[in-house]
Amino acid sequence: MISNQILQNTIEGLKGIARVELCVMDVDGKEVAATMDMGNCSKPAVEFAASPADSQEIQGYQYFKIYDEQQLEYILVAGGTGEDVYTIGKMVAFRSRICWWPIRRDLIRTTLSRTSFWIICFW
Repeated sequence: MISNQILQNTIEGLKGIARVELCVMDVDGKEVAATMDMGNCSKPAVEFAASPADSQEIQGYQYFKIYDEQQLEYILVAGGTGEDVYTIGKMVAFRSRICWWPIRRDLIRTTLSRTSFWIICFW
């Protein structure tokens, strides 16, 4: 999982560019990061997470699934309807898959380096 602060900074930056309200929820419907309160999207997000669809419009919001190594990690909620909001949401969800991998890779590399250091020291 990626840190909530990184998620918050990312969606705030994207909102500044796209002018679309965004929210990232976990698969249980808990808000992880948001540019505005979207608490009313929690139940639909849980139902969407259980559905086979990768994106869906529900009650004036666009929902997108964000996967991490083929496992559903987050639900992105974009406020609004229409083709523009759909396109922005799709781009944010796609960007998330690409940009969050290097952060995870660096965390794995750091953890392995520290583990190797301690093994060598105490060998």
